[in-house]
Amino acid sequence: MKNTVKKIAGFAMAFTLLGTGTVVTKTISPESDNTIVASAITSIGTGSQIGQISNKNGGIQGMGMYNNVFYFVTQKNNSNCKLYRMNMNGNTSEISLSKSDSQLIGHGNDLCVAKCNGKLCLFVVDGQNNKNILLKYELNSAQTKATLAAKYQLDKNVSAVTLVNPDGNNNLKFIFRNERNIFTAEIGRNESSGKKKTTNSGNIQLERGAAVSQGICYYKDLLIVPYTDSNYKYNYIQVYRMNSNLKIDGYLLDSFKIGKNSKFEIESIDYSNGNNWYYNTNENGYCRLYLNTSLGNAINRIVEARYYEMSRR
Repeated sequence: MKNTVKKIAGFAMAFTLLGTGTVVTKTISPESDNTIVASAITSIGTGSQIGQISNKNGGIQGMGMYNNVFYFVTQKNNSNCKLYRMNMNGNTSEISLSKSDSQLIGHGNDLCVAKCNGKLCLFVVDGQNNKNILLKYELNSAQTKATLAAKYQLDKNVSAVTLVNPDGNNNLKFIFRNERNIFTAEIGRNESSGKKKTTNSGNIQLERGAAVSQGICYYKDLLIVPYTDSNYKYNYIQVYRMNSNLKIDGYLLDSFKIGKNSKFEIESIDYSNGNNWYYNTNENGYCRLYLNTSLGNAINRIVEARYYEMSRR
């Protein structure tokens, strides 16, 4: 009983750090008898637009960042895919793909970026057709061309992907999502194509009705999960806690609502320099990228609360 009281007291202070509107809603026990869940919905603005392109070549899908540059996929009919890069000034250029690679990417539902032996690489999941395939593309030094470097066959279907360690020399640690299920896998930075086993990392809630599967992002022991309502107008960005073994430990820490009265579908989310958070959207006629400082500030308050709770143990 003493341990339970201590944990609840610690989280009460953590919730204070999060700000108003965060409440304990229920008690569950995915890994221990001491687990509690925090839940809130905080409506925030759409943020500041970084840039846009026309959606005449298809809607925007997966997006990832590296060194303040956005890399993203557009697709039309789940086959005619294009890769782009955009800088912070909104200047956009296409990254060339072969016709076969354009078809291989399929829907291109999510994308993440890593450095592999000095080369910048894009890792893409289809999410709709070849659901168990992770593609690795190497960019040339000018970042004008992408070449397929490896094709990994996973033992589970996935629709979203993020990286724990995009830099360094150690094996890449991937986190995948398929609907409510979270998986992880390690792949060598120079590893060739082949079959890869995944490890179950738990489940998320997606508790607000019909959901459209979008990209995910890992940040400082947190898993950031956006999804869109069935009207493609309002988006919920959920924040989950992961433990040191990359397991969802039962905590839904917060939820944020972002939307417009017209189509506004967040597809992927990523960060730069910690408190700068970005997402890409499909809107009427355009594919856009946004900076949302309100979201960044909120996520960093969660990180502060998380560190405070750990110090109290």
